[in-house]
Amino acid sequence: MGEGFLPDWVQIIVPALVVLGFLTAWALKLKRGMAARRARRTGAPVPSGPSGADFLGPYAPRREGRRPGLIPVPDR
Repeated sequence: MGEGFLPDWVQIIVPALVVLGFLTAWALKLKRGMAARRARRTGAPVPSGPSGADFLGPYAPRREGRRPGLIPVPDR
């Protein structure tokens, strides 16, 4: 077909994959936006798992019935 630096099949597939990537990103953004709008309307939280620096998961220390924030007083 045409004279180019790359073979014809590469010149067709690579732009098609780039367009597919953009369309996928756009669809995911649209889906998240619709879920957030629906959650705002119903008052339900948007589902997301616990994450971040404050979530320790199975590595969290065990609680021994103490209330957090209290300073232990030694017995006399």
